[in-house]
Amino acid sequence: MASDLHDKPMATVHEELTGGLGRAVYFRAKRMLVRSFLNQQDAKVVIADHHEYPLHDVSMNGLSFFVPTSEQRWEPGAVLDFAVVVQDRSAFHADDKLASAAFREAVFRGRGRIARADETPVATHIGVQLLDGFLNLPQLQWNFAERMLRRDLDGGPAAIRDRVPPAYREIVEHLAFFLQFYKQSLNRHEERYAEMGDEGQDAIRHRAPQAALESLRAPWYALRERAAQAILPYVDTPAAFRAAKRYTETVLTPLMLECPFVHRAYTKPLGYAGDYETMLQIYRNTFEGASVFARVFHKLGCEEILAAGVRTRKVFIEQAHEAEYTRFVNSSPAGTPFRVTSLGAGPAREVAAFLDQRATWPRPVHWTLIDQEEEALSLAYHDLFPRTANTNPSRTMRCMYMSFMQFLADPSSTLSDEPQDFIYSVGLFDYIQEKRGRMIVRALYDRLAPGGFLAIANALRPNTHFWYAELLLDWTLLYRTRDDMLALAGDLPPDVERQVAVEPSNAFYFLVVRKP
Repeated sequence: MASDLHDKPMATVHEELTGGLGRAVYFRAKRMLVRSFLNQQDAKVVIADHHEYPLHDVSMNGLSFFVPTSEQRWEPGAVLDFAVVVQDRSAFHADDKLASAAFREAVFRGRGRIARADETPVATHIGVQLLDGFLNLPQLQWNFAERMLRRDLDGGPAAIRDRVPPAYREIVEHLAFFLQFYKQSLNRHEERYAEMGDEGQDAIRHRAPQAALESLRAPWYALRERAAQAILPYVDTPAAFRAAKRYTETVLTPLMLECPFVHRAYTKPLGYAGDYETMLQIYRNTFEGASVFARVFHKLGCEEILAAGVRTRKVFIEQAHEAEYTRFVNSSPAGTPFRVTSLGAGPAREVAAFLDQRATWPRPVHWTLIDQEEEALSLAYHDLFPRTANTNPSRTMRCMYMSFMQFLADPSSTLSDEPQDFIYSVGLFDYIQEKRGRMIVRALYDRLAPGGFLAIANALRPNTHFWYAELLLDWTLLYRTRDDMLALAGDLPPDVERQVAVEPSNAFYFLVVRKP
């Protein structure tokens, strides 16, 4: 079990999700994102045995990497001597610092021709075609997995456990006993109910989960708050925090994988935790799972502060829809359409709620929904189309299926040329670094019509609810302060009105901007 948990591929960040890239006419060797198969390590391209750059993706006959935009020497057609170097940095020294490298080796040496150099505002993406030999991807994966196995066999669990702060280790062991105790108890009584016919089935489905939830909610939240407080002093100590994270995923996470919410977020079937199905589980906020234990702790996960914030930020956007539509109706000529763009739209439940709550529509409304998940857009389309078909004034929507990597490379070129009256993004900026975030905010602002409104959500800090997502689910977010949120608007004109609001669950900030 431990091997499955800890050598699983790393979670994919939004900037690496492929989304709708279209279809190539000619065959092209399959490319693999390095993060999808190498965990807890660095993979570098070393040019002329000197300059090192992070390796982004590889195929049998090529690779790509990113270089700073300040470097101007990358010309398509140029030939490079290079090596691909892999190193594992997951081992720990006795002084509680990360090892410089548990191993480091060149897995390929050869020459390559620069096939492309795509400039973006934050980096240049270099694509290289191999001129000598090929990259044996299955062998590369195999060799690295074997090294990870050897590391675990030689180091054993003490290499991790001994680095975990004692106070945190103690509370995790309390949590493990808590989970095991109630798993055994609830399973035992579920077996008893199963022998009682229809009355017992009703108890399994309804009465037992509700009674257990009411009894366990307070002690569970108290324990997880103690866990957060115990690890909080170490969030800026990489070795201790990483050891605590792995310890949590070894001791606690397996006990909860039968809970649908935990399983979906932790296993990340679409590459990252917060996909559309995870969001739908949070929106439903019901008992789900194959056992009473699974249903209770699934529901507790959906009641976490971050999960509650997902629901209340949806309400925030619903209210913004209503306020902005009313403003637009009162200030625009008759027949002028109200235009809305949602970036990272997911299932767009806030649009459905807005459509359902309004009885009259003085102006047409056109929505543009952008997301990298085809299934999410399909779900949104099938949900919203019956609400918008054959309406007068017209209410229409356009779904744009594109990768966030495409969007982030050049936001301005992928947005509609038509000025938008309301633009919002929830669930995307939690994964975007400040420099790129500022660029996106500016691009979105530039697409606003005069008087238009921009709303950007981001998980807030400081907080202690990070523990459940970060340490139990391996769900890493970029939490921001009020000042951090205002910094995202740092490239906007100085006279632009900007504020930071917070939704009722106190889990997410909103940067809100009004264009003059």
